[in-house]
Amino acid sequence: MILFFIINLAFSPGEELVYHVYYGIIGAGIAYLRVLKADTLYHFQAQGRTNKFFSLFFYVNDILDSYTDTNLRPIRHEKHLAEGKWKKSMWYEFNYDSMIVYDSEGKKSKLIEGAIDALSLFYKLRNQNLKIGDTLELLLFADRKIYKLYAYVEKREKVKTGIGEREAIKINLLVEKSGEYKGKSGLEAVFGGKGGLSVWLSDDEKKIPLFISTRVWFGSVRAILQEIRQK
Repeated sequence: MILFFIINLAFSPGEELVYHVYYGIIGAGIAYLRVLKADTLYHFQAQGRTNKFFSLFFYVNDILDSYTDTNLRPIRHEKHLAEGKWKKSMWYEFNYDSMIVYDSEGKKSKLIEGAIDALSLFYKLRNQNLKIGDTLELLLFADRKIYKLYAYVEKREKVKTGIGEREAIKINLLVEKSGEYKGKSGLEAVFGGKGGLSVWLSDDEKKIPLFISTRVWFGSVRAILQEIRQK
């Protein structure tokens, strides 16, 4: 069953989550997940940047912005990427009359009702009724393509964070590679990981992302929650 409608009980404007990011065992930087004020819309923002030490080898300062309606249906998605000497900015606008996604390079992509962008995905998961053993089916729009995304609710377990040890629900995110789902990760094309992406949400009504992990060519990238702010 593909999920469409949302009743938000998990977050509110002004929320800012702060994470320490590790590449393998090396502390690489800091990341933020923010819910910003935007009148009748939700404005989500993710920012990740390298620390002074890691920037000596490779500088990163990436910002993603997503604007959605109150059902978390994307209206606009922006990417502002700075990685090393390479920089790129892109925007995508979702038109539900024509069912087309228009972008800043003048290209058009097919839109399917229910598709969300990668940033809005985290907030949509936070508003689901999660039961261990369930698999949620969603549609993910990324780089002009729509992927069928499966969120497998694996188990409850405790995780260590910068705000202490917390009870969490582990979710594994897997993307369908072909017409038949075979339980293999397809996140290489979406999140940059080769072994899938896992997220641990707090086991309460807020379902805050406590820990995020994905596999990359040199090992893993982990984001561990350090602070919760409400502005």
